[in-house]
Amino acid sequence: MGTRKAKASVKLLEIFHAEASENLQQISEMLLEVERDEKERGPRLAEVMKAAHSLKGASGAVGSEALLALMHDLESCVSTLVEDGERITSDNLASLYRYLDLCTRLLDVVCLGASAEDLKIPEVLADIAGRFGAFTELDAEVEKVVAQARPLVAGGGEAAPVQRAVEADGGARSVRVATEKIDRQLADIEELVQLESLAVTHLAEARKVLETIQQWHQALGRTRSLLAKARGDKLRGRAEDELRHLVDTQRELSDDALRLTEALHRDLLTHGRSLEGLSHRLRDDIRVIRMLPVDMVFSPFKRMVRDIAIDQGKKVNLVIRGGETEVDRDLIEVLKAPMNHLVRNAVDHGIEDGETRRAMGKPEEATLELSASSRAGTIEVFITDDGRGLDPDFLREKAISRGLLSKDEAAALDDQQALDLIFHHGFSTAGTITDVSGRGVGLAVVRQAVDTLGGRLSLRSRAGIGTEFRLVLPLSLATLRSLLVKVAGESIAIPVSTVERIVRIEASEIQQVDDGQVIDVGGRPLGVFALAQALELPAEASNVPRRPALVLSTGSLTEVAVVDEIVGEQETVTKPLPEQMRGLSVLSGITVLGTGQIVPIVNVHEMLRSRSGALAPLFRAEEAQQRRRRKILVVDDSITTRTLERSILEAVGYQVSVATNGVEALELLAKESFELVLSDVQMPRMDGLTLVKEIRGIDKLRKLPVVLVSSLAADDDRQRGMQAGASAYLTKGEFRQEDLLEVLSRLL
Repeated sequence: MGTRKAKASVKLLEIFHAEASENLQQISEMLLEVERDEKERGPRLAEVMKAAHSLKGASGAVGSEALLALMHDLESCVSTLVEDGERITSDNLASLYRYLDLCTRLLDVVCLGASAEDLKIPEVLADIAGRFGAFTELDAEVEKVVAQARPLVAGGGEAAPVQRAVEADGGARSVRVATEKIDRQLADIEELVQLESLAVTHLAEARKVLETIQQWHQALGRTRSLLAKARGDKLRGRAEDELRHLVDTQRELSDDALRLTEALHRDLLTHGRSLEGLSHRLRDDIRVIRMLPVDMVFSPFKRMVRDIAIDQGKKVNLVIRGGETEVDRDLIEVLKAPMNHLVRNAVDHGIEDGETRRAMGKPEEATLELSASSRAGTIEVFITDDGRGLDPDFLREKAISRGLLSKDEAAALDDQQALDLIFHHGFSTAGTITDVSGRGVGLAVVRQAVDTLGGRLSLRSRAGIGTEFRLVLPLSLATLRSLLVKVAGESIAIPVSTVERIVRIEASEIQQVDDGQVIDVGGRPLGVFALAQALELPAEASNVPRRPALVLSTGSLTEVAVVDEIVGEQETVTKPLPEQMRGLSVLSGITVLGTGQIVPIVNVHEMLRSRSGALAPLFRAEEAQQRRRRKILVVDDSITTRTLERSILEAVGYQVSVATNGVEALELLAKESFELVLSDVQMPRMDGLTLVKEIRGIDKLRKLPVVLVSSLAADDDRQRGMQAGASAYLTKGEFRQEDLLEVLSRLL
């Protein structure tokens, strides 16, 4: 009997904890509205009184004298505000918020067995009594609260974790379901889907068996006919008996197989579609049960933003949009920490004080907006403020002063790369470190958390205008919207949230840079590699002229992965890796398709982070052979320049000859055929301009492309080169390998 009583107590406390936590959160949010909007004070205070009264009754029902006393005085405090609106001040409400925090912490102590240390009960109660006069016997009240600060579970055990209420049937009813039960049911439904697929497979197998038996019957008939012609054979009669028995047996098997096939076909027609629809509906319904509004993450920030803003003497209006967007409950938990960092940094670093904002012509009250929306199996979350924004030049200077980059490295960064410096571990823009700022690790932790979830984090900012962070995450950690591709004959699943875009590439678009290959995608040079090789599958070069590729992005890492085929997009259920695959960091799990096929899911962040080593060829050698047949003449009196240009061109497959001046170049052009000349301008004996004019005066060379590369960068110099007949003019001061290869590719 004692055990039953303990279990009942735990269940009651779980229900009470969920109800009380929700009510305390609602009271806090409603008081924020009371503080912000005088027109809403009357109806909001009435709602607060109702919630406080409900909490007091529920506290008595679970037998907690401490909570009952606290809720009684909470009701008294709110009643004071209702009776005297003059007492609705920021200081009084701040005291009441701290009191609500104490109630929340004590709730965890009583219901969940949380630690009762550092509750600071006397200080909080003394403060609330001084402002509202709620506690008439303060010392006795404190003693009662401390004495009751322990779990209310029979036998001294701890209460089980609280399960959230989930809404069903349009909110008309609610039910509390243990998450592990939902997980088991979801796994059962997935198995049901697989059984459905197996039934289809078995029907095909039965048809194949029937076809084989029919072929056997025909072969036996032919054999019997041949034996009938074997006159005088002593074994003829015996063989005929054996053959007759085989034929009879075969006929029975054939009839049985026919009945089986017809039955399977009939059952599939009758129940197959219903089974498919039912299994999919059950799976979707259970996923809906797991879904919770993202407002569960957003709402607590109302208090946090209010408290930080008041502490720093700022005015901030927090706007929440799309809070009703639903995501998996697991994602709700992991989303809290990165969101907390971003919101704190926005208020602490991003938003100016009122005086500064007025001087800039901005409204004294800043706006911080949190918004969420779902699309294609992902959730997009935006954190936007109209604060000071980020200055790329300032960030470059900070990186140099902190020793993160040299001056040359900082100068080489474009503005977006400079903005991304704030995600670097150890980087901070704060002039002084406070309890609010991230001490240089906050935003690095945010990026790491988002990358681990298989999402993307991006940043847009304009100095003096504001900043916007964008998070793209999967709607669920249990289910995943995946893009199925094929590489090396294997099916692979890629999380859609990591796929920035799909492109098709050809050999001529790939450039060799140092020990890697790059391709230009929308003006960005991105590393390109074979997905098969990154997954340690046998990667083979393709003779297909254009190959599909995925632009994969996880925060600061963006590269292009070439695949053999794009199968399509579908919802997949993530399952843990089998024991023998646990050591493969580039995989995050597996999924089972409707056909029963097991498909690995790629951990894109880990794959991009750890990818290294020599690259396998993406295309067959024909393209390189075409380049190798193309001969280029390099003309320059500097051995350093000649060597550099020759190494660049030979690395991508061109044949190269060299000359030290225009005279030597003309001699080589008379002996050999070249498809392009790459020449300096300032050279002894004959300069580049004269060389171009000479080439244009020779009939067989008149259309030969000539590219001038010179340190003379003035517009007049460039114009003289083009007037002489040059096909292109590049300056050495701005010389880049990719520019040279692009010009050559265009001219050849």
